Amino acid sequence: MLETEYDEQKAMELFRLEGWNEGRQVGITEGIIHTISAYRECGLDDNTIISRIMEKYNLSTELAGKYVSSTEQ
Repeated sequence: MLETEYDEQKAMELFRLEGWNEGRQVGITEGIIHTISAYRECGLDDNTIISRIMEKYNLSTELAGKYVSSTEQ
């Protein structure tokens, strides 16, 4: 019986961590989108925005480009 209870506790901890990681990723994505929006409001071109979010969020060129193209004005 104790082994079953321990496994249940371990599973609950894993679910909690998965939820936390998903929430964190959503927050990061929202931050990137808001950053892109702010850069656009400042009149920066897409290549400069890509370069800046690559630095700020440690993204690859490909991923930064996907973020920028998905948030077209």
